[in-house]
Amino acid sequence: MSFPESTKFQLIVVGAGLTGLACAYEAQKEGLSVAVLEARTRPGGALHTLGQPGLQLECGPESLPSSPALERLLGELSVEAIPVQERKAFKRNGQWVAYPQGLRPSDPGSYAGMGPLLGLSARLRLQGEGLVGRGTLEDEPVTEFFTRRLGNAAWEVLAPLVREEWGGDPAQLSLRSAYPALWQAENQHGSLTRARSELSAAPRVTFAQGMGTLIDALGKALEGKVPFGPGQQVAALQRKGAYWRVYTPRGLLEGESVVLACSAPAAARILRHINPQATALLNQTPHLPYSSVHLAFAQEQLPDDPHDVRLWEEAGRFYRLSRTRARFPERVEAGFEVLRLDAVGEAARLSDTALARLALDQVREQLKLGENARVLHSWVFRQVGALPQPTLGHHRRQGLLESALTRLPGVFFAGGPLEQAVANAEQAARKASGFLALQKAEG
Repeated sequence: MSFPESTKFQLIVVGAGLTGLACAYEAQKEGLSVAVLEARTRPGGALHTLGQPGLQLECGPESLPSSPALERLLGELSVEAIPVQERKAFKRNGQWVAYPQGLRPSDPGSYAGMGPLLGLSARLRLQGEGLVGRGTLEDEPVTEFFTRRLGNAAWEVLAPLVREEWGGDPAQLSLRSAYPALWQAENQHGSLTRARSELSAAPRVTFAQGMGTLIDALGKALEGKVPFGPGQQVAALQRKGAYWRVYTPRGLLEGESVVLACSAPAAARILRHINPQATALLNQTPHLPYSSVHLAFAQEQLPDDPHDVRLWEEAGRFYRLSRTRARFPERVEAGFEVLRLDAVGEAARLSDTALARLALDQVREQLKLGENARVLHSWVFRQVGALPQPTLGHHRRQGLLESALTRLPGVFFAGGPLEQAVANAEQAARKASGFLALQKAEG
């Protein structure tokens, strides 16, 4: 993909992350003329794999949950997905406790696996989930929902997995928006247990050569069809006749429709001069930064570890420590291991030096690593504002945003969590295509 030579398109996609590229791919299949603009110098957004001889490092997420939309896309691109299986553990009362394989907050069918981790009264409480009445709140915090339906002890087991998935405080997250299938199950069936056959969670998947494989495949599919403008942060939109003027540092493009496939704060900045209401609503979605620190060691210097991933909270900070080679042997040369520490929120804003020191201190403490274990190399990757938080009232704000955007005919917002990227992309492409078809019929 190269920067557009033409200046007029039927659709301009702002953002070349997974959502933006997938939206452009779907739109060009419909025969639309499309251009993609990206503030960074590369496509992919949070999905980026750093390849070096004998080493592959993920700068962002290491996997995605499978979905019908993702499966369709991978099939068309001839990209093979690999299911991810990880041995996880969480810290309880200072001790590491192994999770049962396949336990997921979004999958009630997996809750029975918590039984061995609970005392008798907690197991009975969990088994009595079907006797719990429906909630009375229109929008309930995630913490309160799981505590009400499963009990405090079961929630203590699930809480680190929720933090791993969303990063933020579960007490601030909206159950209705973060786990809509669970919210719907309670309202329709009165019980998660009775709805569990409908709620089996999709496995997480990755790719043999890293998550960048999907971005590369999309880029190849768009090559010669969809021009790409890297390093072109969109400053503003302006309506002029039948077109939207899209202002960039390199000049002006015009599109009959625009999809904002970027974060809510980025979309708010673009719309601030033309739609204050949409801007205010977009700015009400918090976005957390997260950073990952990768520390390379000689394998012989690390103790044997039955856990691939460790989750814990300390001094108000949530951490995730994982072993790269233990989970993806082909990504790290034999004889070496790369430990990855993920930090969210304020800790993620520390300097590179401070983050690397924090990571090493945590590795030594959690793995009981001796002082003689030497870090061969370290890498720090940052994802600023990469974790949108669907806090309480999120569904209402989304409805108001949809209404506000009707005042901008042909402009659509497709931002959201990475887990929904491909589905959001398909929906945005359909909206743009439908809008253009209607414009043509009316014109």
